Amino acid sequence: MIIYFFLFFIMLLFGVVVFNHGYTYNRKKIYSFFFFISISIVECFRSTSIGEDTINYVSWFKDFCTDGWTISILEPRRYVEPGFKMLNLLIATFTSNEHIFVAIVAIIISLLFVSYLRFNSEDFLISVMLFFGLNFFVNSMTAFRQFIAMGIAFWMLPLLLNKQWIKVVLVAAASLLFHQSSIIHIISVIFVYFFRKNRKTLGLIIVGECIAGGIIPILLNIFLKIFPKYDIYFKYGEEAVMGELRLVIILIEIFLLLYYYIFKKELHNEYNNCIFAMVSVSAFVGFLNGVIPHIFRLGYYFDFYLLLFIPILISKKRGMTKCIWKVAIISASFLLFSYYLLTNAGGVVPYKFL
Repeated sequence: MIIYFFLFFIMLLFGVVVFNHGYTYNRKKIYSFFFFISISIVECFRSTSIGEDTINYVSWFKDFCTDGWTISILEPRRYVEPGFKMLNLLIATFTSNEHIFVAIVAIIISLLFVSYLRFNSEDFLISVMLFFGLNFFVNSMTAFRQFIAMGIAFWMLPLLLNKQWIKVVLVAAASLLFHQSSIIHIISVIFVYFFRKNRKTLGLIIVGECIAGGIIPILLNIFLKIFPKYDIYFKYGEEAVMGELRLVIILIEIFLLLYYYIFKKELHNEYNNCIFAMVSVSAFVGFLNGVIPHIFRLGYYFDFYLLLFIPILISKKRGMTKCIWKVAIISASFLLFSYYLLTNAGGVVPYKFL
């Protein structure tokens, strides 16, 4: 467990030093490189027993090493999306070492998330602290396929806003090749993009989410009939309960959303409004998770936007006010990170090397 706390504080201290005089291109470049190297070392040199799902992915990889390219990419008996299956097969062509396999996947996930935060966050350091506090670091060591899909899918929004339509289609398709649950994120981003223009629309989005609460259970049953392989996740999700901590996070999300909507009109623009809408979906999914425990993993796609939304809220603050906000966010991130480690969320404690 010590190594995780060390990682958190080294990223905090290094960030304070590097960004002491503000954010510049070169400083963000240095910090992103250090962030990537630091989390990659921890993830690459861990035992395959670290992470609840790691052992399953290692087992699949061993099957690919044994059967090689004779396995059909679409073979139904191995319920893995084609993209992740292809990645396994490519790695299996030059090694059968399970540790190298885990390391390569860890590097891919780290690259995707670090690069996205570097180019899209208003406050890189705060986003990194939230990356730990909202449990993305821990979950990245267990949910391989989904985190690759997420790291790809998040680029949809900036590409849409820049009207790079071909890249949008390619990104959406690539994310689906690694985890079909990303279809929910894709639909949400497209919906938000077309209804992003003004404050009234933002309010309508929230109302629409309430209406959707009655529709989603029906859609979920249809989804399970089409993709029955995801029943394994829903059975796991049934053991998860909303809990007081999750409720607190949702209430904080609602407070931040209202704060932005009512008091921070100067921040309203198309990009920020889209991030606002995605965070509102996060709060909605969080509440819905209390009724339908099956969807807890879908929340990852939307919780991530808090890593962008909170830095947006503090971007215009100055002096001591901004300092107080940052200290509060970093402290909360540390407490949340500690809670997840102490409860061994994701099966990453105790840490073991190769």
